[in-house]
Amino acid sequence: MAMDFVVAIAAKIGEYLVAPIGRELGYLIHYNKNVENLRKQVQSLIESRQGVQGSVQAARRNGEEIKADVEKWLTSVEGVTSEVEMFLGDDVKFNKKCFSGGCPDWDSRYRLSKEAKKKSLILIEHREDGKFDSVSFPAPPPGIESIPAGDFEAFESTESTMEEIMEALKDAETNMVGVYGMGGVGKTTLVKKVGKWAKEDKLFDEVVMAVVSQTQNLRDIQGQIADRLGLKFDVETEPGRADRLRSRLMNEKRILVILDDVWEKLNLDAVGIPFGDDHKGCKIVLTTRRQEVCYKIGIQTKAIPLNVLSEDDSWNFFRKYAGQAVDSPPLNVVAREVAKYCGGLPMALVTVGRALGDEDIKEWKKAASRLKEFKATHNEDVDQDVFSCLKLSYDYVKGEETKSCFLLCCLFPEDHDIDIQVLVRYGMGQGLFQNEETIEEARGITHTAIKSLKASCLLLDGYKEGFVKMHDVVRHAAISIASKDKHMWVRSGVSLKEWPNKPTFKDRVISLMYNIIQKLPNELECPKLETLLLQENDLHFAPEAFFKGMEALRVLDLSGQLFLGYDLPASFGSLKNLRTLHLNNLMFKDISILGELKELEILSLFGSRIKELPREIGKLTKLRLLDMTSCVIGNIPPNVISSLSKLEELYMRGSSNNWKVAELNSLGCLTILSLEILDVECLPKDLRLPNLKRFNISAGYIIDIIDYPTSKTMYLSNSKFPLADAIEGLLENTEMLYLRNVKGLNNNLLDINGLKESCHGLSLPSQSFQNLKVMVVEWCDILLNVGPANLLQRLQNLEELEIRNCHALEIVFNLEGKWLVEEKNIVLQPYRLRELRLNGLPGLMHIWKGPNHIVSFENLKVVSVKRCERLRNIFSPALATSLLQLEKLEISNCSGFKGIVSKEEDQVEQEDSNRNVVLTFPNLKILKVERCPVLRNLFSSTLARGGLPQLRELSIEWCSELEEIIAKEDEEEKTSYLKGLHRPPICLDNLKFLKIDGCNLKCLFSFTLAQGHPRLEKLEISYCCNLEEIVAKEKDGHKEDKKIGIWRKDLCAFNTGPACFENLKILNVEFCSKLKNIFSPSIAQCLGFQLEVLRIVYCDFMEDVVSKEKEGEEVMGKIVFPKLKTIDLFSLHGLRSFCSGNFSFEWPSLEQVLLSDCPQMETFTAAALGIRSTPKLKKITLDGEKILSMDLNTVIQNRFKGERKVDEDDESTSESEIQEVLSKSKGESTPISQIQKVLHYKLLLNLPNVLVAKED
Repeated sequence: MAMDFVVAIAAKIGEYLVAPIGRELGYLIHYNKNVENLRKQVQSLIESRQGVQGSVQAARRNGEEIKADVEKWLTSVEGVTSEVEMFLGDDVKFNKKCFSGGCPDWDSRYRLSKEAKKKSLILIEHREDGKFDSVSFPAPPPGIESIPAGDFEAFESTESTMEEIMEALKDAETNMVGVYGMGGVGKTTLVKKVGKWAKEDKLFDEVVMAVVSQTQNLRDIQGQIADRLGLKFDVETEPGRADRLRSRLMNEKRILVILDDVWEKLNLDAVGIPFGDDHKGCKIVLTTRRQEVCYKIGIQTKAIPLNVLSEDDSWNFFRKYAGQAVDSPPLNVVAREVAKYCGGLPMALVTVGRALGDEDIKEWKKAASRLKEFKATHNEDVDQDVFSCLKLSYDYVKGEETKSCFLLCCLFPEDHDIDIQVLVRYGMGQGLFQNEETIEEARGITHTAIKSLKASCLLLDGYKEGFVKMHDVVRHAAISIASKDKHMWVRSGVSLKEWPNKPTFKDRVISLMYNIIQKLPNELECPKLETLLLQENDLHFAPEAFFKGMEALRVLDLSGQLFLGYDLPASFGSLKNLRTLHLNNLMFKDISILGELKELEILSLFGSRIKELPREIGKLTKLRLLDMTSCVIGNIPPNVISSLSKLEELYMRGSSNNWKVAELNSLGCLTILSLEILDVECLPKDLRLPNLKRFNISAGYIIDIIDYPTSKTMYLSNSKFPLADAIEGLLENTEMLYLRNVKGLNNNLLDINGLKESCHGLSLPSQSFQNLKVMVVEWCDILLNVGPANLLQRLQNLEELEIRNCHALEIVFNLEGKWLVEEKNIVLQPYRLRELRLNGLPGLMHIWKGPNHIVSFENLKVVSVKRCERLRNIFSPALATSLLQLEKLEISNCSGFKGIVSKEEDQVEQEDSNRNVVLTFPNLKILKVERCPVLRNLFSSTLARGGLPQLRELSIEWCSELEEIIAKEDEEEKTSYLKGLHRPPICLDNLKFLKIDGCNLKCLFSFTLAQGHPRLEKLEISYCCNLEEIVAKEKDGHKEDKKIGIWRKDLCAFNTGPACFENLKILNVEFCSKLKNIFSPSIAQCLGFQLEVLRIVYCDFMEDVVSKEKEGEEVMGKIVFPKLKTIDLFSLHGLRSFCSGNFSFEWPSLEQVLLSDCPQMETFTAAALGIRSTPKLKKITLDGEKILSMDLNTVIQNRFKGERKVDEDDESTSESEIQEVLSKSKGESTPISQIQKVLHYKLLLNLPNVLVAKED
């Protein structure tokens, strides 16, 4: 029985012993298997990362924001894969050498196998974590900050009005503020500025704005507000949209709605704007020309007038735009007279001032006479003074093309973004550009005209580039001029439901665009009509005879209707004189009738769906522009495109690919081409387009955003190299080249077009890459280097280079080779490269390799290097001396990075005639270094000497081995300077922002160096777990400690007095667990002059913010923080007071104090405080509770007494009891119940070895 018991025990013991032993032996036996499995897992994770990064890039192209967990996962994966690759590349390879060399290291083999197994599990876990349903969410809506406020001028009248508006918004009894004044007085500019100020001052959580206009369109108003809130409507009816909008606005506690240009009562409920008792936090600001409108919309409205400028303000404003010439005695009198006639209206002053600025005194007198006698045609929409001034400005516009362009803009609805491309096409159709032979020349004239009109303030910048807008006052004046002088009839965007009741039109131009007209008249007599714009109505079809009486029509736009498969009417064939035709976003069965329009020059089918492009289109022999962008066409018959021999511009991005691209060879006049094909193989081998000035060709590269070509751009993706001959000519002229996931680039870019042989001694074609300005290369996994030596001579015009995720890339610019040896006397011109961005290149070892003293990159301004694990340095010393324009340098996630400049050359410093060292990086303004774990210093002692004079922003994050910004001198260097050579110190007196995060330092500044940052405005320190002092004592005892600071001793301190950080405005300290205080009294006394925000969080050992005075330290008088507005102290478990020294403090600007989780804080200051010490203090928040008392000491002392009373009543174990329990438990097990009883004491965290055993 006993034996059975022993056997059972032995078996059990064996069971517990054998399994672990077997597992441990398995690490030795399965070493190769574990290592190989790790390789597979890391490759699998890299592929997962590539997939996620691809989705992230697609989302960013769509303007979406990436989810935080996705960003975090990508960063984590970068770190773990880099770590594993270093493990496989260094430790494993070394062990393999030892094992194959006959000296096996079994201990190392066991350790590596076990580590490989562990890392494999981590990689698997990361891969599982990377299975995201989506990587992004829609970008936040553009806030009020994104709305351009124009040139806001703060005059006496505008300032007083703005102050009155702001006070009204702060008034709880006021729900609505109405700003009224005549057109052109500056109401819109003013309320935009009010909105931005209200948001900045945090009066409201959200500020949205909508333009109401003279003709109210509820759907448009709802849409504008919804866009600013990021709201997408899932209902179509106006009441349904109003409900959705109301619900969304109700979610905002405080929101300001700005309604601009209101002409009559607006039904807020119908729009969906909650108001009054429905939502007390929703306030409205509206602008109007009529005071009575303010009171029609709602009660509790404060109406505020915006008056015209005073005579003095008017003259100063006018003088700004007319120029200083008006100060001359002969001109001054008449100029003041002209300014007076502008009636104090900013718009009139600007337009007239700019119109007459370059004119002589004769023209000034003529203008003054005209303004005096001018009697405008009655127009209630435009003030007479404004109209007379705008008419004068129009008359002084130079060039008929510019005037015609101006009047074309008034054809669009009020506040509409006008596409300049559309203006060009309309102008071409109207025959405005008689002297220009090509569309491109006409486009140039249009852009010149637009520039001139914007300079005269007759046009404004649009919402995005390539668009313009017209102020509503200017538009009304333009319509008045156009209707009288040019026979234009404009009713665009006024919500017309029916065709105007006019049987006959004598006008030359009719604009009825953007209405809701559903039916056209059967016939219309318009013998003089040349332009008819009907786009964006609700037309279902056009009557057969509708176009019969329009033989003179030259421009027609029918885009965006509800035709839904109807054919064009028979009368369309009568438009024999038509030059420009827009049929965008329509659906047709048959458009063959277009073949009868023999004079047609411009045809746009953008976004339309057509069963087949009819052969009759080939009869349009005068067609010069064909736009089929994003067009869905079932079939394009052969020889249709090639028949258009006069075609100058062809746009087919996002369109069907079912046509023979070889037909392009027949288009000898083609100057602009936008094309998307499946692969470069689709291009004909003999493709020749010698006259192309701009193109945008995408082969296998899907671009979500459709833009018209602005340069010569080539996108190549998933293609195989060498390329076909067809693309060689295009590449010779390409200015922007995008390469993605290309195959066959086994060595370098010379492989393109079969140029690989040239790297073996043959010469490159003379024009290859010579015009290239921008190049982006990504996901080319077998590319070894981008620019070999004999290719660099062709890249001298390259301005931007970006390389991403090319895992085999070892060298960017390879300067070694036979070519350089043979060309010993060659002197290359400075390269134009301005931006270099490298990201995700784990194999990169050199950016520049070889004898780079013959090359100059003096134009380089931006360098960004990320996730290049094997890269040790960025520049060679010789190359660094040429970087005179470098402004921004970013380095992150480079695990092998050791310094910005290498030490490969002996003679690297250059000296001027005075034997002073030439400054290095003289224009570097921003330097950011992040996650470089082996980095010890950024600059060598020689190259950095005398440099960095313009550095404004320095950020160093998670560089755990960092010792100094600038390396110490070695002995050899010290000796070289003993002969009297002057060495200017490093001066960082322009540094404004400093961030130190996750660095293993004990101190940041010596007391002397703290005086050398006179312009520092913001200092952020976080996760520096060993940091004990921010500014060291004047006599510190850490001189030999490598972690004492990051600044070399010869840094220049310009301020010889005691002032430290005298311009510091924001100080933020987080997670510095060993930091006991922030300032000494003497530093606090000189530092506080500009400090506005002080934030300290999660510093467990913090005892005082300002330390007690030390022996021998003298503090004169009181300590004053004159501009400090916010003090935020959070989770400081050791903090007992702001200052326990017996100093008097004053905070004359302090507005809020936030204290939370500071359980040991007994008082704020040892010295007494009163209301005079904090006269502006409005808010004390203690552990989330708002306290009304303004006496900081009283608030904290009362809270501490209350907590202490609770502690005295608590039955928890005292600190002495803890010590007693722990003293008895040394070397023994302690019952868990006893430990649980004292867990809340933080003393446990610092006491040694406590064994915790489970209770029976």
